[in-house]
Amino acid sequence: MVDEIELTSEQRERLNRLIREKCVNMDLSSYLLLLKNIRDKFNSNCVKNINNFLKAVSNINRLKIILLLFERDLCGCEINVLLGLSQPTTSHHLKILEKSGLISSRIEWKWKYYTLSNNGRRFLKFLLDIC
Repeated sequence: MVDEIELTSEQRERLNRLIREKCVNMDLSSYLLLLKNIRDKFNSNCVKNINNFLKAVSNINRLKIILLLFERDLCGCEINVLLGLSQPTTSHHLKILEKSGLISSRIEWKWKYYTLSNNGRRFLKFLLDIC
């Protein structure tokens, strides 16, 4: 397992010195296992999801869309009117948000409605809490 972390000789020397100076009672192999466990807590799916969310909300119009959807579900044409965007531009933004998992859609008769997903709602609450 620890073999997944490859060290240069300089890295190995620095970690050994760190272990000695911190008076850590373990060898380099055990310390590397500890570091690997820390790294693995944030698996690649978690990091990818966070990255996708951040990319999706990095555009001001997409951020406005999720703020609108925080209030209630909206039809694509309502979002189009509220933001003053063209239909193709609105569709483009909605597609990116849907692909990121922040929103989902449903079709009712001729209309496509968008809603904030549970993940989108949690993510937006987090953003609102920090501002």
